[in-house]
Amino acid sequence: MTVATTTITVENPAAAAAATHGPRAGGGSVAPTTSPTPTSSPVVEPTAGAIVAPSATTAAAASDPTVTAAPSGDPTAAPTGDPTAAPTAAPTADPTPDPTPDPTPKPTPKPTPDPTPTPATGANVKSFGPTLSSSQLLAAIKDESIDVIQLGSGTYHVGYTLINVNRSNHLTIRPASGASVVFSGSQIGTDPQFGFGFGGRAGNITLRGIVFDGFKLGQQGVIQTANVHDLDLNNITVQNTTHASNSSSYQSWALYMSHSGGAGPVNLTASNWTVKGSSKAISAAQLISGSATAAHVHLTGWNVASSYFALYCSASGAGSTTDVQIDGWTVSNTAGSTWGHSNVAMALEYCGGSYADNQATSSGSFYDATHSMSDGGGNSWN
Repeated sequence: MTVATTTITVENPAAAAAATHGPRAGGGSVAPTTSPTPTSSPVVEPTAGAIVAPSATTAAAASDPTVTAAPSGDPTAAPTGDPTAAPTAAPTADPTPDPTPDPTPKPTPKPTPDPTPTPATGANVKSFGPTLSSSQLLAAIKDESIDVIQLGSGTYHVGYTLINVNRSNHLTIRPASGASVVFSGSQIGTDPQFGFGFGGRAGNITLRGIVFDGFKLGQQGVIQTANVHDLDLNNITVQNTTHASNSSSYQSWALYMSHSGGAGPVNLTASNWTVKGSSKAISAAQLISGSATAAHVHLTGWNVASSYFALYCSASGAGSTTDVQIDGWTVSNTAGSTWGHSNVAMALEYCGGSYADNQATSSGSFYDATHSMSDGGGNSWN
């Protein structure tokens, strides 16, 4: 499906926040257009029953039954006892005491089988292969009866897909077990791949385990979000991606988080991303809330190499950005210029939250222009 798009140009990343970074005619959003300037302010095998060897006594009992020794006295001698006397009753052998009946062995209570991990009630899984289209994917996302969209191995050419679906039943989009899934940007022009919550609201969706390869981006992200909630974007790889001629290194992003209709992301988690840049042609992540509110944005475990910015966060408008967590990042060969500083890997202003255990080598500094972030320790920048 071909999507006509229109690029909105703004003066800087902070101002871009106030602009409507909504989808272009087809849904794409925009990122700032100039180098930013500071703002004013079991299956358990049953244990085999033990095979017990018979005791010596038992063995004797099992020998030749005719072995009763002949009496040594006069064969005609009257029997000492009443000949009809009942044969010494086989000593009521204390009947091998009915082994205290192993109390009807309480059948080893079947180990309450770990409830087959939910989807216990039997998740409804919808599977697709590389011929998947944008319209098919969107229809499945809208279907509340589907719990999992499962993708088979292969390279997918899916047009830009705008997702304004606020689900009540959480949906997971992921590769099938063991599958390698690649979404290619080779036939998508300068568009992003996915937009969530532009001109609508999206929520209760997890996207994970996908590689995005070969995008040539305009002023937007491979994945971009606006008015979203409870959105998890995990274990994502962006590689072989650059910016188009109408964009630049600080206007094209792996993940671009913006706002729409006065609302930014709430409860957004993006963990374990790998951004394999080249010649600092793109940046990794941008969060701009502008006049909107963004909260509980957790960006953890990122691995960013050869990019312009690892992270740019600005909330310079009338809105607020709180509980931004930047933890466990590994950054290399990444640095850009902003706010009068020429060697910055992460640039933030008016973003409240914390950062911890981030390691940067051959990269720029962590620059918190408004001192709004709390240093949780374990950070190294060089």
